[in-house]
Amino acid sequence: MPESTRLMLFNQTALEVRAQMADIIRNAHEGRDVAAATAVYAPVVKKLTAALDGLVPHDVRLQTERFGARLTENGAPRKIADRLVQLAQLDGAIGLAALSSTQKADVTALTRAFTALGEALGLSWAQGTAMQVDPQDPWERLLVAGLARDFQTMRLDFLRRRAAKKPLEDTQDWLAANAVRVRAFKAMVDRARMAGAPTPAMLAQVAGQARVLLGR
Repeated sequence: MPESTRLMLFNQTALEVRAQMADIIRNAHEGRDVAAATAVYAPVVKKLTAALDGLVPHDVRLQTERFGARLTENGAPRKIADRLVQLAQLDGAIGLAALSSTQKADVTALTRAFTALGEALGLSWAQGTAMQVDPQDPWERLLVAGLARDFQTMRLDFLRRRAAKKPLEDTQDWLAANAVRVRAFKAMVDRARMAGAPTPAMLAQVAGQARVLLGR
């Protein structure tokens, strides 16, 4: 394997594992260590993994499969590349598992609502893009890392506040009730997508507007 490919694998592995570990720590409870948290969330994540093909948003599938193809084209073993793609597609699973535990809700229903919200607003694309952007400036690197978490957290907070009983139905009702604002927001996201190489500033603007919209 070329050394450049080995470095690509290390970089992508660090990116995906860091995101999952951050979610475990973020959703930990006082008095419960990481190992205990992992034991609680593992069965739910396993359930989501088994149903992953029917739950992954189109944008996320395209983004993750694209970097998986880039890895294999550069000589990475397909088994490792596929595993990294799966880890990327499971981003958010820990937060959804934690939410399902506290809300006593079905994690699959929550995931479908999480996905529907992300697709309707373009936040699935925005989160995936923020995950893959690698600016040279260290401050911009911190910014995009925080934005990637924000695009996930704001959707989880929305579900916690507004879609606890019937996640998908409640989310669809909210989207219908706010159809004009949703269309305007999605148009802004689509303009960012057409830019070719979205910048941290673009993603920060999307995140700021998304917080306002989801807070309504």
